[in-house]
Amino acid sequence: MTEPDEDVVPEGLADLPLEVRRAREIDAQRELNDGLTRRHLGNAAFAQAYDAVQFDRILRMGKREG
Repeated sequence: MTEPDEDVVPEGLADLPLEVRRAREIDAQRELNDGLTRRHLGNAAFAQAYDAVQFDRILRMGKREG
């Protein structure tokens, strides 16, 4: 069983005017950028929460020793 290539140009795309193809490419790129931005913000929020937990643990360990 073979899978279709993802790089294959959809049928009829080459027949569209250049402006339409450019607009589609810009929309696709914007969608990718938005997704990467959301992922970056999610990762940053996770890292900030993790750092806060680690800082709290260090403070609690310091109180036990002192």
